[in-house]
Amino acid sequence: MQNAEQKTAGVSSKPCQKTMWPIFMLLAAGLLLVAAMLVHSSLSDPGDAQPRRLAAGGPELGEPALIGFASNPDKCWKVLGPKTSVSNGLAVAIWDCQHADKFLVPLSGSGMIRLERDDQFCLNAPGGAHTLQIWQCNGAPNTNVRFELPTPPNKGVIRRSGDSTCVDLPSGDTTNGRKVQQWDCDDPRATINLQWIVKATSRCIWDNWEDWTDDCRFCKKRRVRRYVPHEDFGLDASCHAQETEVVGCETPECGDKSSGGHNAEAKNETLMA
Repeated sequence: MQNAEQKTAGVSSKPCQKTMWPIFMLLAAGLLLVAAMLVHSSLSDPGDAQPRRLAAGGPELGEPALIGFASNPDKCWKVLGPKTSVSNGLAVAIWDCQHADKFLVPLSGSGMIRLERDDQFCLNAPGGAHTLQIWQCNGAPNTNVRFELPTPPNKGVIRRSGDSTCVDLPSGDTTNGRKVQQWDCDDPRATINLQWIVKATSRCIWDNWEDWTDDCRFCKKRRVRRYVPHEDFGLDASCHAQETEVVGCETPECGDKSSGGHNAEAKNETLMA
């Protein structure tokens, strides 16, 4: 009798096992679907937006722009040399804008001017010379690759940070291939040749940060900024990206939670080109 009971029990367990496998498969498929939906929802529809680029470590690279000669805005900077590769020492010249290079310009108006097609290379102004050239951003002295420049769509001088030399187009000669140089910003003979216009090539740009929230119940506060149509392209551009930044609050209950840097929730721009 005992053997019969064991045999009966063994036979009755197999249908149960066969029933559980489809359930496990359905649960696994459901989890994969939920994960895919979460990943999709974390990305905003970029529309016509081209959100700012971030370096591997997080610092902002800048907005794509053409840098044109203010007296003749159809003439822009071009890096002389092969299009397929970039190397140290290439010259920067004036050229027709439709065949010119795009650069990544700092939104703050201060920083490195990076070559868009290879953003490891920057405009470089060696000290003690009139030369302007392209050089690896991290391979040159910091003072040689940092500039003050107009923000899009403004015009003005492009000055090496902390120095009295500016980017100059010799004699205002806009012939294709004429190299730009660095020159004394205060030279009255060169004033008109020191004026440049920064022309955004993105239909959308980052708006100013909104005010911080004052809700510190969880020892955190946040602020948001959004991508908005660039005035140069009218107001019909579709710009949907946004960025949220979260930092700790400074309250008696929380203490100073803001030290250690901003814990930015960069949900969109780090994932889009």
